[in-house]
Amino acid sequence: MNINIFVFTGRLVADIDVRFTKQGAAIGRFIVAYSERYKDIYKTYYFHCTMYNNKIAGIAEFINKGDLVLVEGSIHKNKKDEKEYTNVIAKNIQLLKKKIRTDKNTIEIKATPVMNNEIEDSVLFDDNYDF
Repeated sequence: MNINIFVFTGRLVADIDVRFTKQGAAIGRFIVAYSERYKDIYKTYYFHCTMYNNKIAGIAEFINKGDLVLVEGSIHKNKKDEKEYTNVIAKNIQLLKKKIRTDKNTIEIKATPVMNNEIEDSVLFDDNYDF
């Protein structure tokens, strides 16, 4: 049995690039930077991520460059021009902290992620909807 699960946090290097296939499926590409420090030595890793999911189009409207995100996915290696590339195929991306820039200041707001099981049944099964 092989297990390929990769979960990490980092900051978006640029806004998410969303493109659509001829069939209308969304493909989002983005780079997440992860930094670590050991004593006085800093090292930064850049993860190139691709998400094949139509929800990436909606997510890209709210997540921007500099935001702290959590990415869940799997690692895949590709060969091109005699070089080996590592790519993360993202299954989910979640906003952890939002950076808001003004003319003079940058403010960070902590996001509160909502898990699917935390949504109340009364919201899901409201009888006030007309069908």
